Amino acid sequence: MPTTPDPADHLRAAAEKLRETAGHATPGPWRTHDTHLDLGGHTATVLSGERNETQLIAWLPTMSHEPWDEARNAWRNAGWMALMDPGVGLALADWLETAAEYYTPGPAHPTHVVRALAVARQLLGTTECGECGDTGACNGGPCPLAAADEEREPVQLRWGLDDVMYGDDDTTTVLLSGPGREPYWVELDPERTAALRDALAGPESAAPQRAWTDIAPADATELNLATDLTITAPLNENGDRCPWPWEPQQLVGAPLGQYHCDYCGAMVMAGIPHLDYAAEPTATPAPAAG
Repeated sequence: MPTTPDPADHLRAAAEKLRETAGHATPGPWRTHDTHLDLGGHTATVLSGERNETQLIAWLPTMSHEPWDEARNAWRNAGWMALMDPGVGLALADWLETAAEYYTPGPAHPTHVVRALAVARQLLGTTECGECGDTGACNGGPCPLAAADEEREPVQLRWGLDDVMYGDDDTTTVLLSGPGREPYWVELDPERTAALRDALAGPESAAPQRAWTDIAPADATELNLATDLTITAPLNENGDRCPWPWEPQQLVGAPLGQYHCDYCGAMVMAGIPHLDYAAEPTATPAPAAG
């Protein structure tokens, strides 16, 4: 399979090209002007500077004695040239170099890096992907359109407990890291969050196989019932599983009485097993005697 240059090299090369080209050009800002050349008619000109320091950047003959007319390409092209003066090129170069610093090898890139790579490839004239032949479809990294390399193993991502962020718009962002600790993240809308939660819970038939009350505290030191769904767990007042419910029963004789569980926040009693706040069926009241 043909190899492509490192996407970060694309970004830096494009930035260097911009800086070099902008450095050879007349400093901006540039502006447009309607110049009449008597028999030559009106000309769309691009100028820099003011008064005695005015310099001609370019002129585009209209071959017409009609004044500025946006319908003719000469005027529109002059406006575009003035807009994209060397100052804009230098700002774009800074942006491309910043994107190169954010780039990390992997199967996906942040959106701003993908967009910067698309700009870099246009500047370098390398929009055709060497892997799939498509025009800019890859934007760096492994090509999603090329035939899969059977010898390439997927990148193993890692997730740490509690590495989750909840947005004000009800989105859930899961933070991940690659083998070199390069950052990744997955943003999920509420529907996808619910689907992922159901998928991680496993088939409905996979009921817990052990009761937490059958396990001694000494044998539970490595357990986390928030994630190990093969073991039952008492629920707190919010309906959440307690990660480690063996603490209260070990506090026999401790002058605590009622207190909040350090692991789930539920109100529990020192010296007795963790209370379970799972919803219990409510008895239907008997009809009043007639």
